[in-house]
Amino acid sequence: MDTYDDACLETFLKKQRQLFREDVATNLDEAEAFLEDCMAIVCKNLDEVRDYLEGYEVEEAAMAEMVSRANNRQSGCFRLLDRTLNNVLRILKQKGGTRITMKVVGEASSMMML
Repeated sequence: MDTYDDACLETFLKKQRQLFREDVATNLDEAEAFLEDCMAIVCKNLDEVRDYLEGYEVEEAAMAEMVSRANNRQSGCFRLLDRTLNNVLRILKQKGGTRITMKVVGEASSMMML
């Protein structure tokens, strides 16, 4: 997981209104600072997603979905994976679970406005 490249930062600048009511950044430097403050992640491949999810038991179909969300530049590079994981972890905590399944990913997705 590297820092944010220009393509990711530019995508965030263009699509930030999908997340926020007003712009939180007006240039690449501000976008990078905002993403760093939020601890947003960008995973470029399956290994990076697996590393990020180390310690969780992840069903293969759920892992494939996480990789798809991590690599989806159309939806903002990082936000789909980040928001999905936050909701997945919230669900697991509420239910006392430790296994990430497609059912849990589906529940997490239903909690988001995309």
